[in-house]
Amino acid sequence: AMLPRIEILKRDREEVLFSDIVDDANHDARVREVFSFDERITALYEVANKMAARVNAVTPSEPPEGSNSAERIRLAMEELSRLLSGEHDRRRPAQITSHEEDSLDRDAGLHLALQVHAHERILTRLEADMHEYAGAERMADLVELSKAYAYVK
Repeated sequence: AMLPRIEILKRDREEVLFSDIVDDANHDARVREVFSFDERITALYEVANKMAARVNAVTPSEPPEGSNSAERIRLAMEELSRLLSGEHDRRRPAQITSHEEDSLDRDAGLHLALQVHAHERILTRLEADMHEYAGAERMADLVELSKAYAYVK
């Protein structure tokens, strides 16, 4: 509704701007009127943008394509298991061959950091999935993803 009004204002602005009035006494009034049109046009664009943002915020997006939430959870848990298993396999030889206390402390710190990193990667993945389902207002799927997120956290 605002875009046609903006077009009318632009057309009226052009008429005022390029009118055949050459009287110097009316020049200042014409300039003020052109600036008034510009201010109104800018204000209407701002209101239209705010309205569009509000409409987009309350309009559900399309449901996510591809796998459903249960499949996404299964894949995320498999990925977490793979990451943690890889870290467990990496650490096992270090425990057998390491005899120095400093080396064990460093290895324990690295082990903890890699475990946290694995969990953070999966949490980020699940969070992105939750945003997709929330935007589509798929509450049942969102609840299942939230449960998986809480479990990993």
